[in-house]
Amino acid sequence: MFTRRRFRARTGYIVSGNAGSGKTTLTLALILSGFKFLSDDTIFLRLGGDGDVEALGFARDFHLATDLVEGQEHLRRFKDLPDYSARRDRKLLAPDRYFPGKRLDGLTNPRVILFPWIRAGGSGLEPVSMAEAMTILLPQSLSVMMNPETAAAHLEALKRLARHGRAFRLFTGPEVKGDPASARALVERARDAAIEPMGAAS
Repeated sequence: MFTRRRFRARTGYIVSGNAGSGKTTLTLALILSGFKFLSDDTIFLRLGGDGDVEALGFARDFHLATDLVEGQEHLRRFKDLPDYSARRDRKLLAPDRYFPGKRLDGLTNPRVILFPWIRAGGSGLEPVSMAEAMTILLPQSLSVMMNPETAAAHLEALKRLARHGRAFRLFTGPEVKGDPASARALVERARDAAIEPMGAAS
């Protein structure tokens, strides 16, 4: 499962999407606005007792788009980061060095699943049914699902995510890149909608 996760006020978020959907941009903006995180890229899911599911972090460097770092004033301090191997369009950021104390080891029962989508028309939220969320998440964990030794447990973990949380498409406009506070406000709207099912999420 290709995910991002960051937390505030004990609410857990999974941010899941394909390459280029804005996951790392959103992750970095949220960390800069005060959120903590499990991982920039991969997480592990572990079944717990009483129907719980625990998300565990995977320690690795962040891969930041070079044009993102160079194009945003508040990210200029990262411009001298090392390149990611031969891929000159990516920089490697060691999160524990730049964000000490921000990493969490794990969190139980995340409440919000976000599917980011970059668009020019501005930011917003759109509720996603958990049935649709499952159809999005499953292809992102094919290597696990194709293994008969792990498939059943992983499918159960995804079902538990669906039971404990709510899912949203998160449309990110240009303001999210340039203003971490805008990213925070957007995901906190999703949090409020997840806690109050009748709340607006448009």
